[in-house]
Amino acid sequence: MRSICLFFFSLIPALSSLSFAQTLVQGKVSDRKNHGLDQIPVLMFNEQDKFSTSSDHQGNFTFTLQPGIYNLIAHYDDLNEWKQRVTIPMQEQFQLPSIVFDLELIDGVVVK
Repeated sequence: MRSICLFFFSLIPALSSLSFAQTLVQGKVSDRKNHGLDQIPVLMFNEQDKFSTSSDHQGNFTFTLQPGIYNLIAHYDDLNEWKQRVTIPMQEQFQLPSIVFDLELIDGVVVK
């Protein structure tokens, strides 16, 4: 009986890590020539949670999320908004498809 109890108690850490598994989600926001866009707000949300961040100077952004289905929104301006439904798998890291806005960055100036 004692060995059965020890067996079940040894499963608790493994089961709890599965229920709280986190995935490092990485993405990039760029113009049509693949130049990274800085300070683009990026939002990921589902029915339970809402997460937001901004892209860095190379256009990169990251989230740490539980696996599941999320809505992704990246917003440059009223004419340039990216919306996509994304499934985040249960794995250590996940690379989102590139978010490409139909504009071009030339010497730090945006040309539409």
